[in-house]
Amino acid sequence: MIWIPVLVVSFLVTLTAMPFLIRGLRSWKLTSYVRAEVTEHLHKTGTPVAGGLLFLVIPTLAALLFGVTQDMLAVLIVTLGAGLTGFVDDWLSSRGQHALGLKARYKIVAQIALALVFAFLTLPNSAIWIPFIPPLDIQGWYVPLSVFFIVWSTNAVNITDGADGLAASVFLTVLGALMVVAYLQNYISLMPFIFSLGGVLLGFLWFNVYPASVIMGDTGALALGAAMAGLSLILHIPLFLPFIAMVFLIETLSVIIQVGYFRYSGGKRVFKRAPIHHHFQLLGWSETQIVLRFSLFNLLFIGLAFLFIWV
Repeated sequence: MIWIPVLVVSFLVTLTAMPFLIRGLRSWKLTSYVRAEVTEHLHKTGTPVAGGLLFLVIPTLAALLFGVTQDMLAVLIVTLGAGLTGFVDDWLSSRGQHALGLKARYKIVAQIALALVFAFLTLPNSAIWIPFIPPLDIQGWYVPLSVFFIVWSTNAVNITDGADGLAASVFLTVLGALMVVAYLQNYISLMPFIFSLGGVLLGFLWFNVYPASVIMGDTGALALGAAMAGLSLILHIPLFLPFIAMVFLIETLSVIIQVGYFRYSGGKRVFKRAPIHHHFQLLGWSETQIVLRFSLFNLLFIGLAFLFIWV
């Protein structure tokens, strides 16, 4: 397959560039701060963040090298925009223990604006696959659907990025599924971006597995989430995204359940800590076990999603 070299080159470039980026992030004081009460993660204080900058640069160059269609342009805009929003947050939150980063409402506004740009650029692409019935052109509903999935997906990856290697590993399984769907639909224009992003993620994991020497930060997490939703919309499968991204869905729901029940019950909790990967960590699972088991769990649901597609 002609796109394999794109993956390999992106992987090797990431392996080469990441040590320089790590040193740069340290010199810019873009490092993580962990609250004292989160004792199981105190060792991560001072770890460089915003390693996801390479998620923005290398796949974009690969896409530009092979030519950019309007659909690919839409994916690049939403990915780069979300990543730059995340970088601002990483920059602000690394300024010390009292730094709070970019306010949530500003991040949501930015995500909605990017989603609207994406939706209007891809509006002619408004047909979606629905289980058990033929593809349906949802026309005017495409815009709010795009906004919903882009905002949810962007934040879901960010919520999941709390254990070394977790978000990147689970995302790789999702990207593999999207790669297969793009191939089956003959979406050649998306292949350079998808394969390059896969290579960058593999290279990033070289440095991000436990104990991580770099963290993707909001820069990487928001960019990955936006790319995931954007690609699923281009490929007409947003309704299958909860299946192929089941771990990201469960992580999001665990936070909603925890916060909702805490307020309803007057301070009681469903989980030891949310998102749910922290719950399992407090039960005694190592970060490596969480990454492997969550990735395998997501692969199971990817298999179910493909079963529905082909049925």
